[in-house]
Amino acid sequence: MIAPWLEACVPLVLITVFVGAMGGLQGAVQHAFYGKPKATNQDEWDRLIAARDQRILEEWRQRQG
Repeated sequence: MIAPWLEACVPLVLITVFVGAMGGLQGAVQHAFYGKPKATNQDEWDRLIAARDQRILEEWRQRQG
């Protein structure tokens, strides 16, 4: 007979593995679509700096021809 605590570990391990796989899949899809990890914990300043950097990069690309 299998110990009762061992029987309880099987569903716990399955749930843990599947929740981890869901998080990993989300990260992989985000990285596949955008080529970089999803930006988290950004405030208004970070978004303004990112927009400025994008604008500067576009201007530089236009000058390069």
